[in-house]
Amino acid sequence: MIQEFEYRIQEQGAILTGCTKEQPELVLPQQLCGYPVVGIDKKVFLGKNKLVQVILPSSLLTIGDWAFAHCRNLEWIQVPDHSLTTGKEVCVGCRKLRYYGTGRTTRDCLLPMMMKHHLSEQLCNPAEYYSNEWYARIDQRIGDFLDAQDNADYQGLWTFGEEDYTDRNFEIEIYEEERRKDKAELCLCRMLLAEALPHAMRARMEDYLVSHSTADSAQETLHMLMERHGTELEYFQAFVRLPGITGEEICRLLEGLPETSTGIRAFLVNSSKELLQKHDFFDTLLSSMSFR
Repeated sequence: MIQEFEYRIQEQGAILTGCTKEQPELVLPQQLCGYPVVGIDKKVFLGKNKLVQVILPSSLLTIGDWAFAHCRNLEWIQVPDHSLTTGKEVCVGCRKLRYYGTGRTTRDCLLPMMMKHHLSEQLCNPAEYYSNEWYARIDQRIGDFLDAQDNADYQGLWTFGEEDYTDRNFEIEIYEEERRKDKAELCLCRMLLAEALPHAMRARMEDYLVSHSTADSAQETLHMLMERHGTELEYFQAFVRLPGITGEEICRLLEGLPETSTGIRAFLVNSSKELLQKHDFFDTLLSSMSFR
């Protein structure tokens, strides 16, 4: 197994500098040649698209810059339950990353969402997870993200060096569209984990999601749901509960989802019927009032 990993020895232990393993699930060793594995160097797993799940050793203390950046299929990083020092943009471009933590719960979804959009500075200390202060920092970052122009950071997107990653797209229009999907995704994820969510922040996120769902918009919220969360019912449930969502938006989702998404399609059909019934009720009520 040792031959599959490259490393250097420092005072505290071994720093992982390379990995030749190409497989979906990867368990990093606790030790290398008798030294505890205490760090992952920068770019070690950059662009490794076969990687789906990685389990980090309990001895780990640091994760370097861009260590898992642009691992296109990476879904879960299981981390030890103590504080880690993380570099910049550790998981940037990991579009499928869903969980970063010790488990796979709704709570474990929010931090990787922040990491994907490099908004996770000072958020990776497990001792502070889910405290009011932790949530306040998250909401501040989300607010700043929503305020930023859709082309923000475009010029500096490949700060780790183009020579290290070739699967990239520089078209500004695509970048801006993906950025709006990112904003919608982050809003919906935060609303799923609604602990300590201020009313004003909730209202702001609802406005963003709805305004990017209607016919007179590019409908990035709808595209984000279908492209990134097409098998996750809880995201569609949260979307349908948004104030201002009508049967028209639900019908667009039904048109875009594959027939194999039976559970989500059944939920959307029922939701559409409920909205129609409410609409008919209020139409009847208004008609009766108009004759008084």
